[in-house]
Amino acid sequence: MNKKDVIEKLLRDSLFGLSIQQLATATKISRQTIVNLLYELKGEDKIVISIVGPAKIHSIKDKKEVRK
Repeated sequence: MNKKDVIEKLLRDSLFGLSIQQLATATKISRQTIVNLLYELKGEDKIVISIVGPAKIHSIKDKKEVRK
C-alpha cells in the first residue's frame, strides 16, 4: 500500500475529515509530503477541502463512490 492509499484510507475512515497535521501524525509522513499527496487526490477529484478556522479539513468527496 503506497502513501497515497494510506491517506485515502484514513480519510475514508474518518467521520468528519482530517487536517494536514492529523494526517502527518497518524502516518509519520512529513507534512509537506502530505500536502503534495492531498493535492494529487484533489486533482483526481477524490477529496473535498473545507476551511474551519485556521485549519483546512480534508475529507473524501463521496465515500460510497471511492470504496468501489
